[in-house]
Amino acid sequence: MIQNLSPFDRDIRIAIVVPIVLLVAIAAGPLSAIGIAAFMVAAEVAATAFAGYSPFKDLLQGLA
Repeated sequence: MIQNLSPFDRDIRIAIVVPIVLLVAIAAGPLSAIGIAAFMVAAEVAATAFAGYSPFKDLLQGLA
């Protein structure tokens, strides 16, 4: 699999985006619909950061 995330992008996702989304999930209530959705978003962002590949970014680059 080809990586499409730069090291800077990966660092931003792990250091800033994931903690903010987790705080939103906790503030909304971990068992609420918003909380569960936020946990899922945090998991997806962390997984793509660790893998270095984001299918959504590929999709957006293909549209440009």
